[in-house]
Order: sequence, then structure tokens, then C-alpha cells
Amino acid sequence: MVRRYGIMHLISFSMLLMGGIISLSSLSMMGNWFGLEVMNFSFFFFFFLMDNRGLLLSLMMYFWLSGVTGFSLLFGYLLMSTMVGVGSIIFFMALLLKFGCFPFMGWVLFLYKYLDFFTLFMLSSVMKFPLFMFLDFIGMKVVLFALMMGLVSILISMVGSMEIDLKLILAFSTIGVLGDLLFFYFFGFDFFVMMFSFYSVVLGLVILVSFISVNWSMSMGDSLGMPVGGMFMMFFFMLFGLPPFISFFLKIYFFYTISMSGMFSWLIVFLYFFFLVFMGVNYYRVFIMADFITEVSSSMMMSVKSFSVEEVVGLLYIFSIFLFFGNFIM
Repeated sequence: MVRRYGIMHLISFSMLLMGGIISLSSLSMMGNWFGLEVMNFSFFFFFFLMDNRGLLLSLMMYFWLSGVTGFSLLFGYLLMSTMVGVGSIIFFMALLLKFGCFPFMGWVLFLYKYLDFFTLFMLSSVMKFPLFMFLDFIGMKVVLFALMMGLVSILISMVGSMEIDLKLILAFSTIGVLGDLLFFYFFGFDFFVMMFSFYSVVLGLVILVSFISVNWSMSMGDSLGMPVGGMFMMFFFMLFGLPPFISFFLKIYFFYTISMSGMFSWLIVFLYFFFLVFMGVNYYRVFIMADFITEVSSSMMMSVKSFSVEEVVGLLYIFSIFLFFGNFIM
């Protein structure tokens, strides 16, 4: 049984990698679309490898979602040759649906509750990167709309940061990160690649620590409670660009740069900074109430106690806010 599952994992991952290479190396929309469909087909195998009561619902939802978005992308692209405006809107709305950004984030919140950690990582990182290549084919009139949807997605993630369910926190935060990446893609591709790579690596570390917490919390809780809990909190803050970590200052520097160039007003930078600080306060509130991630295998809930590192993180958090405003004054 283990050997059979190992072979299926290997085949699925190989097909996923092949589809990603086809999509990223192609300069045409049809090549990108074909590579994405290969990735979608291989991703279905990961659902069959899960031992989960929500398997059937998850599989059916993702199956119909992939079918609708695949057809809409192709139809919208072909329609651009005769009706540019309508085709661009259909094409971009299909992309938003596939991304899971506002207003189509409902399927993300549903699937994240049932996916295992490995499948969640693949869906949040590997399956997302080729989708950004399709943004090259949308019309310039849709770019402003895309940025608005990105900003609203960040706002939605701010509201969702008040959740206490671990997987829902990851889902809402991923929606916010996708909003960030939409900005990065249109205004700085090199910066986008750097931030997406950083996001994927740290997401893998967060999920690895979550996996350790779920499977060994009972046997390792006394000896690793604070280190694992503190490590999870640090990686989590780093993942979603919250103070006082370098990803926070990189995001602020990016928006500061495009504001200085006249692309955005300072109000956008202030709102973005407010969103990040608000999310950070909520996440910090959750983690200082959490002693360790216990009973996550069934309900993914956090028990109420405290970390011994809370004072250090709190001081760093306050220091980062003063540092940010100090840079503006200088």
C-alpha cells in the first residue's frame, strides 16, 4: 500500500512538474493553457491520496472549478480577436476565479479545511505561479481593475485575520498574499519573482512546522513546546509580510517606490501599512493566546495559554512601527 501510494505521488509530481515547465517556457497563450491543464490533471491524483471525509466534495469542487476556468480562459482569449473588451473581462474573471481572489475566494476557504498539508502547499505555491503568466495577455484597460481586486483581496484577508482556525488563517492570508503579488507583477517582475520564491519557501517551512506540531505534539510537547511554537509564529509572521520581519519592509519599500514615481498616492501606502499592522495585531493576539497547536488534526483549533517569547516579539513589533515612520521622516 505504501509503495503504491509512493509511486502515485511520484507520477503525479512528475506530471505536475512537466506541466509547469511547459507553461512557463511557452511564449504563447495556448502553450501556457496546455501546461496549466496538464498540471490540473496531475493535481487530481493528490486528492485520491488523502484520507479525508471531505475528499469527494473537494474533488468535485476542484474538478468543476478547473473545467470552468480552463474553458473560460480559452474562450475569453479567442474572443479578444473580435471583441477585445468583453474577451479581456471574461479572461481576467476566469483568472480571478482560478487564483481565488476577491470575489471568488469562497472555494479557497472551503478546500483549505479539507486538504492535507502537502496538497495545501502545492495548491498555494506550485499551482499558482503559472497563472501569473496569463496576466501578460489581458488588456491594459483591465490592469486597473486587477489592482482594485488585489487591494480588496488584501482587505478581505485583514478581516479574515480575526479567525482562530489555523487552516482558515492560512486561507485568508494566502488570499492577501495573492493581492500583493498582483501589484508586484505589474510594477516589478523581478521583485515579484523574489517575493513569490520567498513566499513559497517560508510557506513550506510553516507547513512543515504545522505537520510536526500535529503529529508529535503529545510526545514532544514538554521538550519542544516553546521552540516549535515560537518557530511557527516567527515563520508565520515572516510568510505574510508582518512586522518586524524583512518581508514587511520589502513590501513597504515597494509601495513607497511606486508612490514616489507618481503611480499611487500616499494614501494607498498608508492604507496598505494599516492593513499589515492590523493583520499583525490580530495574528499576534491569536499566537499569544496559543500555547501549542493541539488537537489540530481534527478541528485545527488553538488552545488558550501563552508563549514565553511574546514580550520579545511585542517589542520588535513596536520597534518596527517606529522604524517605519522614522524612514519617512528622514
